[in-house]
Amino acid sequence: MKNYIAPGCNIKATLAAAVSSGDGAVIGDLFAVAANNYAANAEGVYALTGIFSLPKKTGDTFTTGCKVYWDTTNGYVTTTSTNNTHAGWYIDADGDKAQVRLRL
Repeated sequence: MKNYIAPGCNIKATLAAAVSSGDGAVIGDLFAVAANNYAANAEGVYALTGIFSLPKKTGDTFTTGCKVYWDTTNGYVTTTSTNNTHAGWYIDADGDKAQVRLRL
């Protein structure tokens, strides 16, 4: 295919705040997960696809396949869409009750 560029699994971006490997991050309207630790204002690689385990909002009810959102202020996955960025879809509870697995 002559217009194919790349698989699109990752994106390079520079964020104003430092992030740690595995942290959720909002890049424009995209939700991604940091591949490594990056200092503030340093270019990094962020995953756009895959299944990841991330902190969840206590008290939210998650059902398989439901849309989930990233609350940047609190740093967790929630079912509340208002003022949050679409992060993907809920897959399963993680062994740690404070975490959920989601598909980006």
